[in-house]
Amino acid sequence: MRLLLDTNVVIWAHPLEIERIMPEMQTAAELIRIAQGPNHQLLVHPLIRVDLSRDQNLIRKDLNSIIFRNYPYIQDYPVVSERIRNIVGTSDPESNDWVDDHLIAAVNEGAADVLITEDQKLIRKARRSGLIGERAMTMAGVLKTLRRLADVSPRPNPSVKKTTADKLDAKDPIFQSIRSDYPTFDEWFSKVRSERRIAWIIEEFHHLAAIAIINQEIPTDVEYELEGWMIKISPFKVSEESRGSRFGELLLKDILEYALENQYDYVYFTTRPSNEAMMSFGEQFGFQHTRGHGDEVGMVKPLVHGRPGDASLTNIEFNIRYGPQQYRTEGSNGFIVPIKLQYFNKLFPDVVKQGRLLPDVRPYANAIRKAYICNAGARNLRPGDLLYFYRSQRHQGVMTVGVIEDTFVSSDPNSVAGFVGRRTVYSLSEIAEICASEALAILFRQARLFSDPIPFRALRSEGVLKGPPQSIQSVSQEGIAWLERRSRLS
Repeated sequence: MRLLLDTNVVIWAHPLEIERIMPEMQTAAELIRIAQGPNHQLLVHPLIRVDLSRDQNLIRKDLNSIIFRNYPYIQDYPVVSERIRNIVGTSDPESNDWVDDHLIAAVNEGAADVLITEDQKLIRKARRSGLIGERAMTMAGVLKTLRRLADVSPRPNPSVKKTTADKLDAKDPIFQSIRSDYPTFDEWFSKVRSERRIAWIIEEFHHLAAIAIINQEIPTDVEYELEGWMIKISPFKVSEESRGSRFGELLLKDILEYALENQYDYVYFTTRPSNEAMMSFGEQFGFQHTRGHGDEVGMVKPLVHGRPGDASLTNIEFNIRYGPQQYRTEGSNGFIVPIKLQYFNKLFPDVVKQGRLLPDVRPYANAIRKAYICNAGARNLRPGDLLYFYRSQRHQGVMTVGVIEDTFVSSDPNSVAGFVGRRTVYSLSEIAEICASEALAILFRQARLFSDPIPFRALRSEGVLKGPPQSIQSVSQEGIAWLERRSRLS
């Protein structure tokens, strides 16, 4: 992959003023080491000279200029077109936003596959614009992706465990940064433990890699103009060492399933306005900004639809707002997607009896946002359309439904790998094999799983299929309606 480095990434990789070793330094060094392999290319944008020119320390500015010359520049970089300006807005020449817009344009126009930056404001801008989506990543996110694309993964990742707060160790390192921000944390946590609040955790090396604790609240007890029952997530934390692993998404998936099963109306958490990463995370899963307590911002996700403004939502926006399990069939096209057993098990490892996770699955496979790559000739897939995944070997049948976010067609393995990014369950060699012919990559959100497959004989008897599907094929509106009725019985 062609990896475009933002200024801050190179500076972390080559720090000139070191008072202490920072986690970002180690992440940047490891990223540069892995990305210098034969399958990847590190690039910088010529306009980073604008960033460097702002440094008032002349010696440091000259040294950084020398360091940046060690990286190849993008040649004939694309300008910010009128189309892109209409989306991201017009920025003053040589301002921070102007440089950022050129970085987005470089990825959008194919001069690079992925943008790597530690600037959360830039990541939010890139994602909210819809131009390059998740191809704007942090160092930790790209590092996890590169390891995932390798043919050999160093170790299996852990899965989510449900527990209660009284079983948690208050001395676990993950709580240390929370203590720094909240002096009354220990008093509060003692109360949480005594109430035995429900918690979801991910453990690595005998410590917490991620944690989410929930509490039921009545809206009159909090500063929100809302009606109904709410779940507050507090704390909602991923350790510094586990950033980029999508552990937060895994925790959120279980919490949303719990909230929907128990008929809550809202899920919310609070964060500080300076925490751009947390706000961006919430926005990607339908959380909306509202006022919070004190200097915090509230992020609220409604779970009951039928609200003013819903009619103006596109089908993918509706799924993001109220999903993952809730989605629209009206106005959506449907497609049967046959998938071989080996890839089905990688993509949907939680489709097993009683909802239990396979012991050695990797967490990104259990996440909400996923990617599928194939050689199907279908080119009429649109955001918001429904994918009914059909397991084509043992226990044949439709077992899960997803909602399309985006599609991409290419024969370039690196471009495809950049598009699917952190969502992929494929190695780079597997992607290259698929790209021997033109590949169709689909980004989608997993919506619902069926405890039992809808078998081929039922699909054929209802006219959804005429024969075993060999490639992606469309479903009639009547077929979609039947699939939905049948799936509710699974």
